[in-house]
Amino acid sequence: MTKREGSTPIPGAAAMIAVFMAVVLLVVWFPFGFRMSALIEAWQVLTYFASSGVWYITDAATPLAHHRMRPLTVFPHALAFTLEPDGFSAWHGLMIASLFVKCSALAAIGLRLTRSLPLALWFGAMGVLYPADTLQYPFRSFHIEMSLALLLLAGALFPVAEGRKGLSRLGLCLLLPVLVVTSGLMYETALFLAPLPFCLAFAEDGWHVIRRLRGGLDIALAWVTGFALCALYIASVLLDGGTYQNAVIGTPGSAAQGMIERLPLIFSVGFVRALFEGWWDAGSMAVEALRNPLYPLIATALLCALVLLCFRLSSGAFRAPITGPAREVPVDRFRALRIALIGFVLLACGYLPYIASPFHVATAQRTFIFASIGAALVWLAVLMPVARFRPALTVVLAASFGAGLVFQLFQFHHYTQLAEYQRRVLAAAVAKIGPEPSEKSILFLDQTGAVNGIWGLGGQFLYALSYIYGRNFEGRLDVCYEPEHAWPALDPYNRPGTCWESANAYVFRPSLPSERDGLTGWPRVHMKDETRVLTLNQLGADIPALIRQWRSESLSPEEAATVDRIDAVLGPSAWPLDFGMFPRIGEGERSDRFRWDFGAWWDLEWPVRGFGWLPVEWTATPFAHRSTSWQTGYRAGFVFDLSPAETDYRLTAEIPGEGGPGVRDRLGVEVNGTRVPAQFGGTQLHADVPRTLLRDGENSLVFIDEAASPQPSYKAYFDWIELVPQSH
Repeated sequence: MTKREGSTPIPGAAAMIAVFMAVVLLVVWFPFGFRMSALIEAWQVLTYFASSGVWYITDAATPLAHHRMRPLTVFPHALAFTLEPDGFSAWHGLMIASLFVKCSALAAIGLRLTRSLPLALWFGAMGVLYPADTLQYPFRSFHIEMSLALLLLAGALFPVAEGRKGLSRLGLCLLLPVLVVTSGLMYETALFLAPLPFCLAFAEDGWHVIRRLRGGLDIALAWVTGFALCALYIASVLLDGGTYQNAVIGTPGSAAQGMIERLPLIFSVGFVRALFEGWWDAGSMAVEALRNPLYPLIATALLCALVLLCFRLSSGAFRAPITGPAREVPVDRFRALRIALIGFVLLACGYLPYIASPFHVATAQRTFIFASIGAALVWLAVLMPVARFRPALTVVLAASFGAGLVFQLFQFHHYTQLAEYQRRVLAAAVAKIGPEPSEKSILFLDQTGAVNGIWGLGGQFLYALSYIYGRNFEGRLDVCYEPEHAWPALDPYNRPGTCWESANAYVFRPSLPSERDGLTGWPRVHMKDETRVLTLNQLGADIPALIRQWRSESLSPEEAATVDRIDAVLGPSAWPLDFGMFPRIGEGERSDRFRWDFGAWWDLEWPVRGFGWLPVEWTATPFAHRSTSWQTGYRAGFVFDLSPAETDYRLTAEIPGEGGPGVRDRLGVEVNGTRVPAQFGGTQLHADVPRTLLRDGENSLVFIDEAASPQPSYKAYFDWIELVPQSH
């Protein structure tokens, strides 16, 4: 039995795909607007653009020469900065455009594979909503999303080229390698998806794919040529050494050996997370973190209604668009199985490069952006028989759209909150510096504990201020945390240094070497007569009032430009909406209790206000990822806000490990500068805290190793800390 394929397209399919993908992106961005700003590496990139000029291709002569294996890695950032050097609206616009291309390409691929417009729309939406990766929206993944979008666009155009002749076919043959090369040189994981169009062709035609590819050797050659050019360039740079990838995975030989040893992790971590655990997290977020479900419910209903409308408009037809000459092929009863098979293959290909690095295996940030495409294909195959029954399809759509939306809205909320937190830190800093920093060095005495950790601007504080003031502060700006005299600069073992004041200078010294590592470093010295000393004693500032004050004064052109940038980057949001879907962390949130667990959801941790902690570590176990941190140095503490109840408190700390014998038994506790008795039982430390020691407002909690040595080392291994009223 045969049927004629490719003869009748679904009417208006392209328009419906475009409208639906625009709505998907709208419902994700609508609650937050364009308030999210730079995080982590993006501040450093902005510093170089603002102080040294914009570049689009990274090579050995640019400030980020160690990223030259990805010569187009900052291209999206450079384009966004060129369009808008002050602020991030253009950044959001380009990110939305990338995701729109990605989702539309996926929908086109899904339409060809399933011949069902509703399923194609679901598959396209999963380009944004699929709950696996935890770095979808921050601009540090800008280049990754754009790379994948370009690659999927090329994959969607591949079968289109097969059906063309003459100049249009030649044009597509030239366009495909351009898209592939741009994608691969922007982010090298794209190379591992080289089998994409051949896998899709196999899913569509089965073993007839061989005959099909014979008729399109020029198209296949164009695709392969693009990947070959990328591979040759990347191999030459990797062998030359001195790149980010060399630092992470070592030499090509050691990286290959590591990948072979860790191949099972593709299944135990990659497959589990991508196929099941992400959905589990999404459901858990809906139950545990979602305070106001009204917006996700309305958005889910809207998406389901649009899909069902398309179902009616297309009459449920399983028809493919015209992308090639009409041909007679057998009715295929095994297409869903083949789609599932290639889904597993592409999932493995998308996750494979990350197992070369143990660090990347222990993270859900950026490691599942490519793998999610394969996982969504697997679930697409599962949905194909369900789609024939409208009630069942409606239930599945509602569940998947709802869970995916909650996951992505929670993630967007999290990074927007991080941006707001950093904005408060930077606002406090610029309020102290003023519109002109002068040529002196700047020393901040931090009493807030906020300039700490990768998400708390610990390593990016000077870069963020360098961008704002349009000059590079490297070597001329430092932070000293008081009263502990801790320097947030970390050594290769992530240990902070120390800072102190001498008769005529401020001295910053890296960690002393321990007996086993032998590391040391030269101190950094700021002479007093050449240094501005500023105290950071609270977060936030009235930026509009400062802007009005500064603009009322006589400003130089450079100062006026700085004030404009401060207004654009740190000024209050013009977006009026707040749906209250998730708890706000930080400003305005004060409770009668304090709990810190270093992060509830895999790789969505909150910055620690305090000192003496290593970056958060995540233990990757299926469905139960644990976040922990080491105390480094003999004192480590937290700064937190509290509205104390009228009763005494109980402190409990879960400490499952220690850096040496007897460390846990020696731990002492200090609350707001006063020692309190502590006892250790099992893996938990307990202490009774009198109500009189607690303040209404900012409080400090410090853990102390009683047998302190002058040399910092890893002390205790903390899982969570809780300070609650004893009546609870």
